[in-house]
Amino acid sequence: MPNVAVSLVNENASTLQAQGVTPVTVILNQIDSGSLEIIPATPQIVLELGIILRGPPGPPGPPAPFSGIIMTAGTNISIHTAVIPDGTGAVLYANQSDITQSGKTMGITNNGATTGNSVTVIVSGEVDEPTWTWEPGEVYLGNNGMLTQTPPTSGILQVVGVALTATRLSVGIQLPILLN
Repeated sequence: MPNVAVSLVNENASTLQAQGVTPVTVILNQIDSGSLEIIPATPQIVLELGIILRGPPGPPGPPAPFSGIIMTAGTNISIHTAVIPDGTGAVLYANQSDITQSGKTMGITNNGATTGNSVTVIVSGEVDEPTWTWEPGEVYLGNNGMLTQTPPTSGILQVVGVALTATRLSVGIQLPILLN
């Protein structure tokens, strides 16, 4: 690193000088890979620093990208429903009342598909649906892949995400709780 002269100048320099702060110009001289020598010098490079003020927050942005897996629909599958893998590379509707499905819910579909066609399963990330009317809070697995904010009293308690707004869901499959 060549010798570099650094002089920090502030737009309030005269105020700082009035408070007894003296501007200093130095040369930074690299001695070895981990050491610098500071030598007083006349300015060669002048850096002007100002105070950066943070303004008010901007409007909300679009949803964050989601992480999805392309699967095959094992039956006709609707958009925005919870699914499980069937072991052949296809997905079927998840059901909170079927305790044999505990721990198998993999995500929420991002599109509808007929049997044998591709369906994208969102495993994490945010999804918007203008027809949803969620209250902020947890969203659970219902039956036939349906999503609900009413926790079940039997079967599987499976949180599939958190409603951030009335129309935005943050998908995040949590560990199931068996209620039977």
